[in-house]
Amino acid sequence: MNVRAAAAGDGTIHAGGDSARTATATGVVVLRLREFDLLAARIGEREARRLRDQAARRMRATVGGRGTMRRTGEGEFAALDLPPGTAATVAAEVSEAFSAPFSREGRNHYLRIAIGVAEGAAPVEHVLADAVLAGRAARAGEIRSYEPGLRSAQEREMALEMALRDAIVARSADLDIAYQPIFDVRARRLVGFEALARWTSPELGEVSPACFIPIAENAGLAPVLGERICELAAATSGEVNRARRMAGEAPLFMSINLSALQLAEPKLVAVMAAILDKTGGDPSHIRFELTESVLLSGRDGAITIIEGLRALGPAVTLDDFGTGYSSFSYLHELPVDGIKLGRSFIQQVPESRRATEVVGALIRLAHDLRLSVVAEGVETESTWRALQEFDCDYVQGLLFGAPLTKARILHPSGIAFPDIG
Repeated sequence: MNVRAAAAGDGTIHAGGDSARTATATGVVVLRLREFDLLAARIGEREARRLRDQAARRMRATVGGRGTMRRTGEGEFAALDLPPGTAATVAAEVSEAFSAPFSREGRNHYLRIAIGVAEGAAPVEHVLADAVLAGRAARAGEIRSYEPGLRSAQEREMALEMALRDAIVARSADLDIAYQPIFDVRARRLVGFEALARWTSPELGEVSPACFIPIAENAGLAPVLGERICELAAATSGEVNRARRMAGEAPLFMSINLSALQLAEPKLVAVMAAILDKTGGDPSHIRFELTESVLLSGRDGAITIIEGLRALGPAVTLDDFGTGYSSFSYLHELPVDGIKLGRSFIQQVPESRRATEVVGALIRLAHDLRLSVVAEGVETESTWRALQEFDCDYVQGLLFGAPLTKARILHPSGIAFPDIG
């Protein structure tokens, strides 16, 4: 494993010279700046490095004299030589310290982090390797302690990454799409689908999107995977709506997710334009769903991206609205057509009073701004009734139908609204 110290004189981090020889009980905390590459693409390499240096100083100040510091990656830092039994406490303090924003030139930046923790009576480089592994397995905002099973999980992830890379390069039919129905709440009729990536590997079997999509993101494969999914979904949209036009039926829209890494691509709009032109469907039948990471570029950058995509013909919505960044303060300025409320909110309705009030408030806010609202993850009739009362526009979820194959949606006449109150 290549764990490198920061360059001397950078003013941010200093490595402990005797660390590699330490073989007594010790603790290590590793902090990762999640999506650092994405942040650099959004605000520029120089500004991202300055934020990284600020982050290093904040971590060093939090650790204080309890350990030594080392940079272990482009956006990754380690606190070494922590006294036995203190690593978990230090990790919690670091996590708390990073809940506050970083200010640069009048703008606040909230850095998404993940933390790995390891302790042991072994050479510090071994403990460090364990903490790095835990940090890279941690989700955003999570503190993850090393456990032996992480190493076998890493080996499986590497095998998955290699197989996924092969499937993408070969444009294999193993990568496909499932289409989840979306219904109009008031008319109680089918109005569209969301395209969901699926992968069935000949060697590994069916791989969950919750598994392979993060692997694609970590391996830098998300943009090319996203382009492939966009191409398949746009082509299917054209086929479905040509058939419906011949039958005298109204068109159905196709929602396509654009990942955070796709949004960071400077040529995103040109790439989407080429896909829409190649697939030949009506662009107005496409809806691009953007994650709130589009806001990492600031208001002006987000507006440029959204306006560029809308100029191609599709509608644009904000996915998982309200779960991150500064979407509330930006919403009235963004030229979007709607928002989607994620399952993290929806599946708590109506059991959680607070979640129910938040969902109702978000729907009212969107309608005041003349934006449509989609609620995803609707699985119970009680949730459905609450959304009816809030006058939500569209719904999707297992209550209304599981994701379907392309063959099924090419003949969607039998995809009916369920018999519910």
